[in-house]
Amino acid sequence: MENKTSANGWRCDVCGYVYEGAELPEDFVCPVCGVDATEFVENE
Repeated sequence: MENKTSANGWRCDVCGYVYEGAELPEDFVCPVCGVDATEFVENE
């Protein structure tokens, strides 16, 4: 079985939560740890 990660997505640098989507909304808040969009990095 192969692990696949979506190329389109953003990962929370604090807790690792992954938001799947091409664009992260500016007002997005992580549903797991509560940090704002500035703490997210785009998946490569």
